[in-house]
Amino acid sequence: FIGGIILLFLTVYLFIFYSSASYSAFFKEFSLNEIGVANSIFDAKALSKAMNDGVTELALILTIPFVFLGLGYLIHKFQEQKNYSKYIKIAMLIFITFIFDSILAYDITEKIYNIKKDNSFNNIPDYTFSMAFQSVNFWLIIFAGFIVYVIWGFVFDFVMESYAKMDKVKVAIQEKEKQIKDAEAEQKDFEVQIDKMTHTIDENNKEINKLNKVLESSIIPREFEHDIFSFLTGWMAWMKQSGKAHNDLDEADKLTHEFVKVTLYSLETIHTN
Repeated sequence: FIGGIILLFLTVYLFIFYSSASYSAFFKEFSLNEIGVANSIFDAKALSKAMNDGVTELALILTIPFVFLGLGYLIHKFQEQKNYSKYIKIAMLIFITFIFDSILAYDITEKIYNIKKDNSFNNIPDYTFSMAFQSVNFWLIIFAGFIVYVIWGFVFDFVMESYAKMDKVKVAIQEKEKQIKDAEAEQKDFEVQIDKMTHTIDENNKEINKLNKVLESSIIPREFEHDIFSFLTGWMAWMKQSGKAHNDLDEADKLTHEFVKVTLYSLETIHTN
């Protein structure tokens, strides 16, 4: 965010500088009161004057700054490459920008020099590149634009790199949030299944209680044994009177005792379970 704020102000500065410098280099007619380097670079009315001169001139002044911003953007794109040729490309971009700035600076300082020459009574030689390289104003114009352009390019690269890292973190966070949502949805499904199972268990418990009550209500009382043996006594008496064999009497008595024993044991077992 700090880099973004710096980048914003540098962009405004570069737009103002290059629009004013390009207007001064291409279209401005200097006068004696405008031969200072500050007046030659910055013209507060550059856009309004260009508008009065024509739409094409205004369009040129407005788009030239984007040439330098585009060159700075290319620095960032070349930085993304993995091969070592990117450093050669970046060096070429910086060199091209330096040449472009040098041409602007040379043209502006030449106009200033020619104004002084035309209004001087002495023989002053024509302006040359060697004279420009020895002029402080020439280097001041270059560094006022070129150095800021280089700074803008590297700050832009840093901001984009930081944003890319932040974007990766954001993507990772979004992926984790998606996993959390999926886990929460799965948890809700499990909770629904648990509720269904709990309901089934409750229904089964109710059914078990009902069956237990049925069993409790249907268990034969202990008088059952007394009634069976009373019936056996009468049955044995009838068998004796009918002349049944002693073995038949014993067999009847044995079967009755086994029946009572098994029946009572089964009922007790069911009741216990």
